[in-house]
Amino acid sequence: MGLLSCQYGNAIRLGILMGDQNINLGGIYENAVAQSLNAQGYPMFFYNSHKNGELDFLIEQAMSIVPIEVKSGKDYYVHSALSKALSNPEYAIQKAYVLSGSNIIQDGRIIYIPVYLCMYLKDRTVLPVLPEI
Repeated sequence: MGLLSCQYGNAIRLGILMGDQNINLGGIYENAVAQSLNAQGYPMFFYNSHKNGELDFLIEQAMSIVPIEVKSGKDYYVHSALSKALSNPEYAIQKAYVLSGSNIIQDGRIIYIPVYLCMYLKDRTVLPVLPEI
């Protein structure tokens, strides 16, 4: 994230350091989530369609595809591409995450969680060990 921040202009870098609330931190948030998903062993997948829009990340959990949207602003309930993907029965999406500055909220199949909790997305289910016969 440091290298990404260095690519921004001086005004943006200063605003980040000073905690300016008016700066669009979308790229920073997406970069942080990408680093976290990579650290958890998730491969990076992205979806973009002229018809449906773009989804920031797709991961696999419990043999299902789970889309992830990353939102940096206060309008984290607005996610047209994610809503279109969830409404498509061919995709059979069981759940989706929106990572933002929100609290933990579940609204139907969408789970809103703070960005800093993305480190806990990894499915840590321990499979039982069958005894030898």
